[in-house]
Amino acid sequence: MISSLEKLAKLDDIDFKILTVLMEDARLSMNKIAEKIGISVATVSARVKKLESLGVIERYTIYVNCKTLGFQASAIFLIKVSRNIEEVGRLIAELNETRAVYRVTGRFDLAVHFSCITIDSLAAMIDKIKKIPNVEDVETMVILDILKDRPHPSPEVIKKASRMALGEK
Repeated sequence: MISSLEKLAKLDDIDFKILTVLMEDARLSMNKIAEKIGISVATVSARVKKLESLGVIERYTIYVNCKTLGFQASAIFLIKVSRNIEEVGRLIAELNETRAVYRVTGRFDLAVHFSCITIDSLAAMIDKIKKIPNVEDVETMVILDILKDRPHPSPEVIKKASRMALGEK
């Protein structure tokens, strides 16, 4: 199995340019990507296939604006678990309102992002989470406004991290 470091070593500036363009708009055709970067369509196609095979590109998706669709409540739940953290996390991940589940350090074991249609449905979600076996404590933080939300670090940070991992400056 190829290590993360070996994967990074296989990436060059062209790969990072392609990633940058795709992070801005994953719907772009190979032709448009090639045009933006100034390389051939065949090169873009081969590089994208390489990025997919290395697991750098995992999927192509859309970002849905829940507020526009009428969702009235988004919240972060901090959850303390007595045991079986993975099982509790799996049960929470299966709930339709769950957007993300993170295992975290600190006083709590899980941080969970939920989007609910109404404040009442958010209250019901709190009650539902508290009833899951091994859930000891739940702290809820209602999201008032989203100042920044992206599915990945910026291309600049990704490139810097990969260069540092390879021992470059």
